[in-house]
This record gives sequence, structure tokens and C-alpha cells, in this order.
Amino acid sequence: MKKIWLFLPALLLGGCTARTPEMAAGYTDDPAVMEAGDAWKKAAAYDLYGAAEQFRDAHPEIRRLYDNKVQCPGKVSLLYDSRYLYVHAELQDDDLVAESDGDQVMLCNFGDVFEIFLKPADANHYWEIHISPKNQKLVLFYPGRGYHFLPSVGPRKKSPLPGLKSSVRLNGTLNRRMDKDRSWSVTVAIPLAELAAQGIGLKPGSRWKILTARYNYSSHQPNRELTTCPQLKKLNFHAHEEYAELILKDAE
Repeated sequence: MKKIWLFLPALLLGGCTARTPEMAAGYTDDPAVMEAGDAWKKAAAYDLYGAAEQFRDAHPEIRRLYDNKVQCPGKVSLLYDSRYLYVHAELQDDDLVAESDGDQVMLCNFGDVFEIFLKPADANHYWEIHISPKNQKLVLFYPGRGYHFLPSVGPRKKSPLPGLKSSVRLNGTLNRRMDKDRSWSVTVAIPLAELAAQGIGLKPGSRWKILTARYNYSSHQPNRELTTCPQLKKLNFHAHEEYAELILKDAE
């Protein structure tokens, strides 16, 4: 019995540290990558999840509907080449909503949005990227999380990543709440040279972190749904500590 009691504290105090989630991007030379080409069929697909404690204090009926269950599932995949990191999302959606009129506005306040947060692991700066079903774009650059909410990092007329590209495909009708839609998909190309201009390049072996996220508005659901990959404990898209490690696999 003595050995058991001496061993237990070691387990409780030192043995169980949470493993950092990973999201891997394979190398591609597919010229149709922005048109959802064949390369995406071989890429790993990562599920989007609601925050683990998102509805802990909600009404019991809301908890019944949403706890550990995503109403409109989505999957995210990653690829890269010598010029871009590509992020592709397939998003089920029963009500396609996008009420904004242009780029570089807070698109998440105007309807459905797919978001990407990208950060060097050993630096404070990071980017926030939004794409809407209208293929409108918002890019924000934060010198650090301590600058969050300052006017200087809010939406600017000129994107901090001017070379960013995106394509969107809709399976449904936009802004018609009386019908039921099926899905939308989005592919984003993030220019590696423009990331590296801040001092740290994204390449195989480098240490970067990523969060992908989604705002889903719907007249058919009792609540707006927010999901992420990796899953967050609480609903805070700026919680860098919970981002996934971004792995760029070597070209085969």
C-alpha cells in the first residue's frame, strides 16, 4: 500500500499535461486548388466544434439543443505551396446570410463568416481573416493581443494582406430566410511572403499556430452558432493558448 500512496501524487502533480492540438497542411502543386480541385480530396479534414463550456449557464432548452452537438457541421482542410497557405472549409448551412456591402468591415456582424486566426508561436503578432458567402474579405493585423479593440487595429480601407485571395461556392440562395439552403464552401489563399514581411516566415519546421472559426446565422435555429477548430474551452477566438500547432508537411 505504501508504494501506491507514494506513486499517486506523482501522477496527480506531474503526469497529465494537455496535448497541444495539431492541424497539418500537405504540399500541393494542383493548379485547381482555388476551385476545390482534386488535391482537397486527399487532405485531412478537421471538424468544427462548439466551445466546451459555451452553453454551461444557458437555459436548459438551449443546452439540450447545443451541448456537444453542432447544428450545422463544418470541416476544414489545409494545403500549401511555395507561395500560399490554403485553407478550405465545407460548411453545412440551412440559411445563407450575408448583409454587408463591401470588404474591410466587421463581417461577423453582418452574417455568416468563415474566420482564420494565424500566429507565429514565438511572437505576439497575429492576423484575423474573415470571408463571407458574398466572398467579401476582412483582414486585421494585431501587433499583439494587448492591442485588441484599439482603433489602430480596427478595419482599415487597405487590407494588411493585399495578396490574399479567396473563392466561394454557394449551395442555396443568399438572404432568403423563408427557404432552406444546404451549404457553402470557401477556399482562402494566404500569401506566405506577406506573412514573412513581419519578420517570421511560415515554412516546414517553423512554429506557427492556427485557429479556424465560423459564425453561422440562421432563421431556422434558436441561436446563432459559433464553432471552431480546434475546440476551445470557452468562446474566445483570441485565446492563443488554445490554438492548434500548424504543421507544414514536407513535399513528397
